[in-house]
Amino acid sequence: MKVRRCIWIEEEDYAEIDKVLESSGCETKSDFVNKAIKFYTGFCRTKQADLYLLSTLSSTLDGIVGVSEERISRLLYKLAVEVAMQNRIIAYDRKFSEEAIDKIREISEDEVREIIGYWEKR
Repeated sequence: MKVRRCIWIEEEDYAEIDKVLESSGCETKSDFVNKAIKFYTGFCRTKQADLYLLSTLSSTLDGIVGVSEERISRLLYKLAVEVAMQNRIIAYDRKFSEEAIDKIREISEDEVREIIGYWEKR
């Protein structure tokens, strides 16, 4: 239930609401003020503002990272399929034996481990 109240706001603060109202996702100034009050009261209730902001930031970042992680995983899968196809075409064309392919794989894995070790030391 909403109630009507009279509050005093500095002219500059009221002008700031106009500047950010559209980008805030609020339809009215009242909605904006209600969201601002809820945010600030939550901020004050924690008694430790850092924890409140960190939990808010953390949950936002978790969502962003999760979406990015899914995209990267899908792209890596597609890339791995393409590389595997190219490897099969080359091996077929060059008539490599299974032993030769296994040896090339072993050498490649060693090289990648060396590269990863190099980057981890930096």
